[in-house]
Amino acid sequence: TYGAIERVRIDKDTLNVRYKVIGCDAWSDEPNFELVKMKAIGICGSGIIEAIVSFAEAGIIDQSGLFVESIAPERFSKNGNMTRFLLVDQGDQSIYVEQVDIRSIQLAKAALSAGVSILMDYLECTEFDQVLLAGAFGAHLDARYVALLDIIPTATEDKIISVGNAAGIGASAALLDVSKRKIIIDAVEKVVKIETATEPRFQEFFVDAMKFSVSPVKEQKTNKVRRRKKVS
Repeated sequence: TYGAIERVRIDKDTLNVRYKVIGCDAWSDEPNFELVKMKAIGICGSGIIEAIVSFAEAGIIDQSGLFVESIAPERFSKNGNMTRFLLVDQGDQSIYVEQVDIRSIQLAKAALSAGVSILMDYLECTEFDQVLLAGAFGAHLDARYVALLDIIPTATEDKIISVGNAAGIGASAALLDVSKRKIIIDAVEKVVKIETATEPRFQEFFVDAMKFSVSPVKEQKTNKVRRRKKVS
């Protein structure tokens, strides 16, 4: 969607936010951006991933994913009971990232990472030669931010490659080339289904993957009081 934030950079020292929106090649702090007079209307998948990784690198969130409000009090506010960070100041049309947004990405990345860890155990491998990101979403992801988010365990930036519409390319190959079709059929017949959620180590991997290890801020102590369960 035109106007959706797709790229985010945050200065670690000043915490100034730079961003790009779909439909404009210029960054928000460049003269050409002002000329097109395009406002940010929201944030897309690649944008929220880059924002959260940038939060972690700058210490705006700690390793557990909680906001560190003391680092920039003027940028934090409440939406009801939800803490939020001001990403783009546009008055009544400002763009915020809420704590729940971070939690959603955190749960998704932990589940995916845990699933990959189980597959690595099954294959008895410790690292991948390549990680291919397929589809429209994969094509827009920056390899650096995928690596720093720890979605794929042990995968470094140089091993992560976007391949675009792999399904469409594969379908075309199957239709136009008999030899390629045979390769695809042979590969499909070797597929083994693994129910990751029922694997004994899934929870262990999942909990480990919840951490934003790139953040310099360790998990903060909270003032929440744990209530004792009543014994009936």
